[in-house]
Formats: sequence, C-alpha cells, structure tokens
Amino acid sequence: MNNTNFMYLTTLAHQHYRNSSTFQLKRINNMLSGAVILCDILGCLCIILNLFIISIIIRHRKKILKNIFYILVFHCSIVDLLRGCCLIIWGLPHTLISNYTAIYDRLLILKISKFTTMILRSCNLLTIFNLLIFTCNEFTVVHYPLFYRHRFRRRIVLIYLLFSWLISFIPGIVSLVFSNFFKSSQATTISNDNNYQSNGTFYSTGMRRRITNRRTALMFVNIASMFVTFLFCYLSLLIVLFSYGSIMCTIRRLRKANSMNEVFKLTSDRTNSLQSVFSRNNSEKSRRHWKNHLMCKYKHLVVIGTVLFVYILFLLPYSGIQLVAILHVTNVIVVPSHFALIKWSLQILTGLHAICQPLCYFRMVEFRLLACSGRQIRQQRSFSSNTIY
Repeated sequence: MNNTNFMYLTTLAHQHYRNSSTFQLKRINNMLSGAVILCDILGCLCIILNLFIISIIIRHRKKILKNIFYILVFHCSIVDLLRGCCLIIWGLPHTLISNYTAIYDRLLILKISKFTTMILRSCNLLTIFNLLIFTCNEFTVVHYPLFYRHRFRRRIVLIYLLFSWLISFIPGIVSLVFSNFFKSSQATTISNDNNYQSNGTFYSTGMRRRITNRRTALMFVNIASMFVTFLFCYLSLLIVLFSYGSIMCTIRRLRKANSMNEVFKLTSDRTNSLQSVFSRNNSEKSRRHWKNHLMCKYKHLVVIGTVLFVYILFLLPYSGIQLVAILHVTNVIVVPSHFALIKWSLQILTGLHAICQPLCYFRMVEFRLLACSGRQIRQQRSFSSNTIY
C-alpha cells in the first residue's frame, strides 16, 4: 500500500512538473512571437521612413549631394533600409516554420534566415561606422571649421564609406564560407572513413576527433568575432560620449561669449535711447532678441541629448546581443527559448533606433524645407552648415 501511494505521488509530481514546464514553454513562445511581430512592424516602419528620406534626397540631389552631411544621411538611409528588410526576413522563420512540415521547406527557410543574419550583422557594423563618421563630422565642424572646409572633402568620405563596407561584409562572408566548408568537409570525412556505417550508428575515433576539432575551431572564430564586436561597440560609445561632451562644452563657451555681447549691446541701446528718436523701437527689438536668445539657450543640450539617446539606443542593445550570444555558445545560457527571447527583446531596441535615426533628420530646418515639396528653398540659405545645432 505504501509503495502504491509512493508511486502514485511520484506520478502526480512528474505530471505536474511536465504541465508546468509545458505552460512555461508556451508562455515563452507567445512572448517570443510577440517580439518577432513587433520587430516586423518596426522593420516596415523603418522601410517607409527611409524610402521617404531617400526619395527626398534623390529629388534634390543636384542641390544637396554636394554636401558631405547629406551624403552621410543618404548612406545611413540605405543601410537602415537594408536593416528594415532584414528584420522582416529574419522574423519569417519564427512565423512560417510552424506552417511548413516538409524538411526541405524548413531547411530552405533556415538557409534564408542564416544568409539574412549575415547581412543584418554586416549592416549593424555599418551602422556603428556611420555613427562614428557622423560624430567625427560634427566634432570637426565645431572644433576645426577651417580644416573642415578646406580638407574634409567628399572623396575622403566616400573612401571611408567604401572601407567601412569592406570591413563590415568581409567577416560575414568569410564566416559563411567557412561554415559551409566545415559542413562539406565533415560530409567528405564521414564518407571516406572506413569505420563509418551507413546508418550513422558508428563513428571511428579519428573521425570524431577531426569533427570535434573543426567544431571547436568554428566556435572559437564565432566567439572571437562576437567579442571583438562587443568591445567595438563600447569603444564607439566612449568615442561618442567624449566627442559630444567636448562639443557641448565648446557650444556652451561660445554661447556664453555671445550672451555677453548681447548684454553689452542691450546696455548700449538703453544708453543711447535718450539720444535717438527711434529708441523705443530699437530697445523693443533688442529686448525681443534677448528673449529669443534666452528661449534657445539650452536648445543645444536637448539636441545633443537626443543624439546621444539615439546612439545609445543602438550601441548598448547590440553589444548586449553579442554578449548573450557568447553566453549561449559557451553554454552559460542553456535554454534556447530563453536565449531567443532575450535576443529578440534587444533586437526590438535596435529596431527602434532604425526608426528614431530618420526622425532625427527632421530637426533641421533645411531638411524640413526639403521635405515640403511645395516650398522653394532660398538660395541664400547655406547648406554648408552641417551641424544640427
């Protein structure tokens, strides 16, 4: 009787554990599906926004593509457009793989996902390079305006962009080719091994050792590339924080000197008001100008804070994706569903960056005028003022 009760209680415990595990797995899958759908929505919005920006730049290409800043905007829009497409395609296996039961269809979907992952990783690296060159552009404009005007040419920027494309895509292509070579060499080793049976139930010691060594080498290459990307994200973040901190100090110093000049001008206007017939109008204009100056006194803080927020919105989540991938490869995060949920949650933040980045361009008066097709841009408005302040 005691043995029967014990077995009955054990069976109930196993059934309860199985039911709780199934419920937890179903909840994680539902959360993962929601994250994937949200990434697809962000990808669609990213495509729409960047197509709009690309169309604006192409429509006014004769006026603005002579400017380095709009070349960078055009390049970033193309990269963000690719990122939006990759976000949508990358989420398709999670939504379509349950509808296809054939092995061939599932393998095809997984191959497309693998190729899309390589493109998305390369586009993310390109985004980091874009953030760095934007930061370098703003830093040079504020600190060295004469050098920027005479030395910072379009040819140098185009060479840098070409160099960033090569650096971003070559590691992904090499990793993809190396992975396919590993699979083909593994199949060749299995077919040429004398101790291997056709039903796959027996492996020789030498073949096992070769397969293990190749898997270890491939895993080491992946971990090294992810760790280098992780460090590169934080190095870029430090460069961005230092550069924009220096820009903020410079702008604050210039505004302080400008405010002293405004105070001196307002004082002189008040002194000369008794000797001038139009003193009242002049003092009102000076007072109005001083009020506008006070209203936009902290505008540069808001603008720089927005820029830093958009940059951090990409660098921190993308570095987190690399760290989570390293922990998953090294078996620190064992459960695949937990790894996928964390990765897609961080991917949502990078998708938000792909939307916030195009919206930041509309802070500039010049770009808003370009977007309004009914208005003509004044010829005297200088497009050489590349700063967003």
